[in-house]
Amino acid sequence: MIQYHPSSKWLGIPVAAYGLAAYITLAALILARLLQPVRFAGVSKVVLGITGLGSLISFYLIHFSLFVLNAECRWCIASASIMVVLLLVSAAALQVDEPAQISQGDEASAPSAPSGGFSMDAILAGVCLLCSLGAIGVMANNSERTSVRTVAVKGDVSPSLLLTNPDMFQGPPEAPLTIVEFADLYCPACRAEYPKIRELMRQYTGKIRWGFGHFPLMNHEGHELSAEAASIAIYALQNGKYWQFIDNVMNTPEDKVKDSAGLIRVAADCGLNTVELQKLLKSGSDSLVDPLSKMQSTAITYGVNGTPTYFIFAKGRKASMTLGNIEKVLNTDYRKELGMDGP
Repeated sequence: MIQYHPSSKWLGIPVAAYGLAAYITLAALILARLLQPVRFAGVSKVVLGITGLGSLISFYLIHFSLFVLNAECRWCIASASIMVVLLLVSAAALQVDEPAQISQGDEASAPSAPSGGFSMDAILAGVCLLCSLGAIGVMANNSERTSVRTVAVKGDVSPSLLLTNPDMFQGPPEAPLTIVEFADLYCPACRAEYPKIRELMRQYTGKIRWGFGHFPLMNHEGHELSAEAASIAIYALQNGKYWQFIDNVMNTPEDKVKDSAGLIRVAADCGLNTVELQKLLKSGSDSLVDPLSKMQSTAITYGVNGTPTYFIFAKGRKASMTLGNIEKVLNTDYRKELGMDGP
């Protein structure tokens, strides 16, 4: 999941690439100090600064992956551990260096470095180079995962089985491609992917039918209102305002819908009866809870465990599913259905 999330790239560059750059820089600095200890005597402080910053960033990434994405980033955990070790060793090396530099009384003894410092620098440089190889491996692995984007759906499944109400679909029923999405209206990845699907629908008019279902992750941090938002979507569906509500929620900045009042304002903007809606929400009406519960249960049955999950149906092909990355999947694996490779 992590490699598909928008946060996996900073300024369009994979986060692992920044780690790679940091380890290569550390290795270069430590090797320079190793080969010319007098000229690069001040490098220890720079190394200490880089490892300190790297440790902080790694711990932030661990927190973000666990409590925002609800996923485990093993590379982040490994990198944080290594960065902390490098930080401690660098601090120890700096303590050794300062007395050594003070004691260098004559120039004749300057070119030689203490054997202990030499060994420590060699170990540090080796660790940094190994970590560089690890970062390259992480990026290659993520690239490989991205290239194997879809998996076959187990069992007989159809769009109408996943979403029983035809009003939850947009696009012609005879379209060569049907996508059924299960999303959480508070999922950052879902919100990032939503305009991409809108653009695909515009770009390939008549070739895609899109169904939007709900899989609220209400037990996860930052998703506390997911079930309420999904319930309001069900109410909007029952009142002919389904897609209008979905569009409005997805196009509203998240900080504007950070509480129930914000969701009610969006519902009001759609022309929904908010007095009746709030009564139904407060009472936990079966008219809202049951359809949502059945939808989520069906999704789980067919393998959904995260968002956004897409089921892809194409005539003459077995149904497949993918977690995120729908634009790449369609433009790579379903070119014929989209008319990209001719009739």
